[in-house]
Amino acid sequence: MRRVFFVASAAVLAAMAFVFACSTDDPSAPQPGPDASTAAFDSSLPGIDSSVPTKDAAVDSSTTPDAEAGPPAFTPAALGARVVLWLEGDSFKELDGGVMWPDKSATGNDAFQDASARMPFLIDAGSEGGINGHSVVHFAGHEYLRIGDSPTLQWAANDFAFYVVMRHENGPSALPPFAIVYAKWTDNGPPAPGFFMWASYPGSTGYVTRLDENQVTGSDGGLNDGTMRLVGARRAGNSLELRVSGNQVSLLADAGIADPAGFNAAGIPAFIGGREAQLQQLRGDIAEIVAVKGVLTDLEQTTLEVYLKKKYGL
Repeated sequence: MRRVFFVASAAVLAAMAFVFACSTDDPSAPQPGPDASTAAFDSSLPGIDSSVPTKDAAVDSSTTPDAEAGPPAFTPAALGARVVLWLEGDSFKELDGGVMWPDKSATGNDAFQDASARMPFLIDAGSEGGINGHSVVHFAGHEYLRIGDSPTLQWAANDFAFYVVMRHENGPSALPPFAIVYAKWTDNGPPAPGFFMWASYPGSTGYVTRLDENQVTGSDGGLNDGTMRLVGARRAGNSLELRVSGNQVSLLADAGIADPAGFNAAGIPAFIGGREAQLQQLRGDIAEIVAVKGVLTDLEQTTLEVYLKKKYGL
């Protein structure tokens, strides 16, 4: 028994001597750590066993991306240069002597108003009039915004789409009916060519879109109830459709542009919510507008509608 104890003690002394040698300041001294030849760890050691909980990369997505997260969520920016107008209520702001609704597209088609009596105003996201955590631009029946003419808003030779998230209260007895949502036209009618979208129309309390006086399509009435809806118009080839809440409500099969120059209304501004003559004024709220110049495929249309409906809880 004494011999066994002595051998064990000698081994301990040898180990202590090795540790002491490794702790010197000599940079050439061997450093502790796994030998490269034995780099495979013993999985029986604590913390190495695969059954022991480790950091879950999917939980801390700020440092480690989730491989299953997929592409970023869709926004109109995914449609690229085809987006020629993109106005969000959250971006609406006051300026010295006026208001501006900045265009989020790359075209710079900002909307302005500097006449104090004609300025729409913002209903904040957190107030009763906001929608699903977003602000809206309010038109009380006397206001409008103007967008300067731009080739990007001249659509005669193109397919195009116009979408708006809005609500309105105008009706046949409102002052006045024909509430402009968006309009850019040549007023030398008939046929007064140019793209219109109206909320309410003589004899209707729904939505109407028009290329000229001979090419008009509209929805059923009863939509002037102050309910927020997604309304869209799309020209594809020779057809023009009107969509409400993601559904086609009417279709004009032969919707060619009879007067391209008039339809483009070169040199004439576009209007939102009304017009300078104080006619066809909107009474309601607009949360967002997206206009596309060029082909919008069925899949892209559906994706855009889903995005807007989900964003505003429609």
